[in-house]
Amino acid sequence: MAPLFRDRRTREFDIITLQEPWKNPFRDTIYHPLKREFKLLHFNGPARIYIFVNKRIASSSWTVTYHTSDLCTLHLKLANNSNVGDTVHIHNVYNPPRTTGATSPLYTLAAALRDYPTDQHVVLGDFNLHHPLWTGPEYSHQDREADELIDLLERFSLRLASPPAIPTFARNDAQTTIDLAFMTIGILEHLVKCQVREDLQQDSDHIPISTVVDLSPPRRPTEARPNWKSTDTTKLKQTFEKTLPSAKPPRSVEALENLTGALIQAIKEAIETSTPPLRVSPRSMLGWTKECKEVQMETRRLRRIWQRTRSEDDWERYRSTRNKKGRLIQKALQQEHRTKIESAATKDNGIWRLAKWAQNREANQSSHMPALRRPDSTYAEQPKEKLDTLREAFFPEPPQADLSDMEGFVYPQEMPWPDITVEEVRLAMQRAKPWKAPCPDGIPNGILQQLGPALVPTLTTVYNASLRLGHCPSQFRQSITLALRKHKKDDYTDPKSYRPIALTNTIGKILESIIARRMSYLVERFDLLPQSHIGGRHGRSTEHAVHLLVETVHSA
Repeated sequence: MAPLFRDRRTREFDIITLQEPWKNPFRDTIYHPLKREFKLLHFNGPARIYIFVNKRIASSSWTVTYHTSDLCTLHLKLANNSNVGDTVHIHNVYNPPRTTGATSPLYTLAAALRDYPTDQHVVLGDFNLHHPLWTGPEYSHQDREADELIDLLERFSLRLASPPAIPTFARNDAQTTIDLAFMTIGILEHLVKCQVREDLQQDSDHIPISTVVDLSPPRRPTEARPNWKSTDTTKLKQTFEKTLPSAKPPRSVEALENLTGALIQAIKEAIETSTPPLRVSPRSMLGWTKECKEVQMETRRLRRIWQRTRSEDDWERYRSTRNKKGRLIQKALQQEHRTKIESAATKDNGIWRLAKWAQNREANQSSHMPALRRPDSTYAEQPKEKLDTLREAFFPEPPQADLSDMEGFVYPQEMPWPDITVEEVRLAMQRAKPWKAPCPDGIPNGILQQLGPALVPTLTTVYNASLRLGHCPSQFRQSITLALRKHKKDDYTDPKSYRPIALTNTIGKILESIIARRMSYLVERFDLLPQSHIGGRHGRSTEHAVHLLVETVHSA
C-alpha cells in the first residue's frame, strides 16, 4: 500500500476502494498517509474492505453503510442535472474463497441491492471466483460458487464493466481475473473507461483497476488557506495602521459593535495584503526519497521485461529488484518516522504530544461519522440531521433557574475593578498560543501578536467599553463547534461518544483571559473560597487534594 499512496497519480481519483490490504501484525492500525486529500471509511473493527473518498467531493453529498467487515456501501448523491437519477450506490466487496449461503458476502450484497431497487448501482471488489464471463473461455476452471454471483447479476440487471480475460491477479507464473466491476445499465451508459492499470501496479498480487464514469457529484468549494509562515510583517503593520479605526471610546452598544467590526475588518484587510495563500505541491510526499522513485521505476521496467519474455533470468532480476524496493521503502518510511519523533521531542510539550500519539494510534481512524441514534431510537443519516442531533446532545435546553433565594439578598461591598490597562492586554496577547485554530473570522493569535503595539491601544478601548456598557460584542460570540470522537468508545452511533470543541474568537478570548486572571486574583486576595476548595484555583492541583485527604484521615 505504501508505494500506491506515494504515487501522486493516486490523488487524481475521486473514490478508491481497497480489498484485503496489508494489515499491521502488531497493532490494529490502518495505513493512511493522505489524510489531507482523502477521508477514510471502514468498518468499526477489523475489516478487509476500505473506501477512500476524495475531500473535493462535498461531504454532504454522500453517506456510507457498513454491512459487514467484507461489505460496505457508499451512497453518492448526484447533481440535480444528472440524468442517471439522484443517487448511485457503490458497493465495495471482498468475497473470501469458497464461501456460500448466508455466510457469503454475496448474500448480504443481494440484501443491500434490494434496499434500493430503482436506483443505480456499482459493485466493485475482489470476488475470488472464476467464470468464463470474466475469465474468458480459455480458462478451464469454473467455481461452483460463481453461479450465485451470476444469479445475483441477472436478478439486479448488473453488467460486467471491467475488461474480461485481462488478468487482475498474478502470483509467480499463475494469472487470473478475480477483481471485477459490475454496473447497472443506467451507469454503464455513462462509462468512459474501465481498464487494468499496469502503470499503477506496485508489485502486489492484485493489479489496480481504474474506472471512469461521467457523473456529476457535488464538489466541495475550496478556499485557499493563508500561508502564515510567509506573512510580510512590515506590510501587515503598514496596511493595518492605514485602515485602523479611531480609538475614540464608544458610548453606546451600537458604537461598540461598529468599532469592533471595523477593527476586525482592518485586520482581515491587512492579512489579505501581506499573507499569500498556501500552495501545497501535489508532488510533496514525506518519506518518499529520490532513491525510492528510482528503484520503483526500475522494478516496473523489469516487470514489463519479464511479462514479455517469461524467462527465468528475467524473473530473478525482477524479484531481486522488487525485494530491494520493499526494503528501501521500509527504511525510508522508518527514517521519516524517526525524524518526526526526534523533531517532536525537541519542542515544547513534545514529549506529551508523543505520548498522546502513542496512546491513540490504535484508535479508529475513520474520518466519517456514522448514522447517529436519536433519543426516540430513530437514526439521523443525513449531514443536517446529524448536526441537529449533536446540537441537542451538546447544548440541551437549560432548566428554568430557581431565583427564589435572590429576593431580599444583601450583597457585600463591591470589590475594586479598575479599567483594563494596556500592559494587561499586551501580556494576555503574548501568553496566547500563536497558531491554534482560529474562529470563523480566520484571525489567529500569531497575527495579533505581530501587530503588537499598533493593535493593543484599540483593543484596550474596546475591552473597557465592553465592561462599562455590560455588552459583549456579537463578533466575540461567534464560534465553530467541532465534534471529535472520544477514545475507545463501543458505540459511535451514540452522540455521547463525541465531545464538542469550540473555536471561539481570538480577540474575545484575550478579554476572557484578562477577566479570568483578575477573578483568580480577587478570589485569593479576599479569601472568597474556603482553603479546602482545590478545583479551578491557580497553583493547586489534584495532588494537593490527595494530600489534603490523607492529612484529614490521619488527623481524624
